[in-house]
Amino acid sequence: GIPQSGLEMFKDWSDATARGLDPDFLLPPEDLQGRLDALLAFLGYFGNLISDRRNALGDDLLSKLIQAEEDGISLTQGELIATCILILVAGHETTVNLLSGGLLELMRNPDQMALFRDDPGVLRTGIEEMTRYVSPVHMTGRTALEHIEIGGETVQKGEFMMLLLACANRDPAVFKDPETFDVRREDNPHIGFGFGAHFCLGASLARLEAQVAFPELLGRVKSIELATDELDYRDNLILRGLKSLPVRITA
Repeated sequence: GIPQSGLEMFKDWSDATARGLDPDFLLPPEDLQGRLDALLAFLGYFGNLISDRRNALGDDLLSKLIQAEEDGISLTQGELIATCILILVAGHETTVNLLSGGLLELMRNPDQMALFRDDPGVLRTGIEEMTRYVSPVHMTGRTALEHIEIGGETVQKGEFMMLLLACANRDPAVFKDPETFDVRREDNPHIGFGFGAHFCLGASLARLEAQVAFPELLGRVKSIELATDELDYRDNLILRGLKSLPVRITA
């Protein structure tokens, strides 16, 4: 329910917040400050927006969050703001990276591009393969709740682990020809949306957005090709994505 005029502003705040998801010890001072500035900006903006909605509830998601309650307990102001930031940043950054990374792999694999655009039957499997192959969220963290053994190593209760989702999505013990980008791949138990209790809140929306965006784009152009061999990626470790994707379009 945010106004369209806020989109560019939100992109800058979202970029800074996403960069700040990386471990603090890897971030230079300017990125730490950028994350803080973005969070303060979000706090002010969403605080004002929540106040407006409380005075005039609408049919948007924020209004529904304000009204939500269970056993007489509603979300606090802080919980509302945190939820807004989570939905906006997580939903924006990851989907942008999936769309750009998926398009890049289609352009790098013309045979897969032809299959994907000409056969509607591979739209679903193609999106899942992009999620596996691109892995917009490269890693995540977990704290062990008990002693466990993994690969011959013991992880003690309370220890923190960094889990490399992108590596798991290329595991040859799970995927046949894991380094091959195959939009028809049916057996695809990827963890591009995470797993367990922390499975991605917006997985269904991300899939839907991609299933709408790609046919809309490819249906409007005769061809779309990569316009450079020099691609720049953002410095982020956790959320991996391109800074830009120059393309050459034939209408």
